Amino acid sequence: VLVLTLGGKTKDWEKSKHRMAERLRGWAKVGQSHRILLAIKPHVGSALHTPHGTLWLMQQADSSWVKVTYDYSHFRAQGFDMVESIRLLGSHAVFAHAKDATTENGKTRFLLPGDGDTDYVTYLKELQAQGYRGSVVLEVSGQIHRKPGYDPVVAAKHCYKNLSAAFEKAGVARA
Repeated sequence: VLVLTLGGKTKDWEKSKHRMAERLRGWAKVGQSHRILLAIKPHVGSALHTPHGTLWLMQQADSSWVKVTYDYSHFRAQGFDMVESIRLLGSHAVFAHAKDATTENGKTRFLLPGDGDTDYVTYLKELQAQGYRGSVVLEVSGQIHRKPGYDPVVAAKHCYKNLSAAFEKAGVARA
């Protein structure tokens, strides 16, 4: 799986989406020839930034080699509903990130899972309900790991504790 963020600016979505779709169709052919799944990842602040835009772009690519990286933190930062976004994209996801986000003074700040208000029990149940069976992978933002004193072992243990409890409470088995 190759995770792709497609760049651009949020304001440029309408004028760049058809060019993105054309390029993605070409990349899908390359991915198919090398047996590499492409997982497009919407990102706050980028041209591809909404659940509906992600679904549209994936449909335009019209290839089983183009899927989705689901990362709710980027939708959360923009005020999108988690359940709705999972219902739109969960069945197309081949990769899911666990990361929290908050918006302060109009700026997105990423957090470790459990340090924000993301309901990971619902997150996991909804992903499973949409047929998602892939990995849920911790993503530690550069906003966190670049801070002085960041300790990756402490962060990993903190996230494991929070996510492990969510998996248990959700009744979602881990492989």
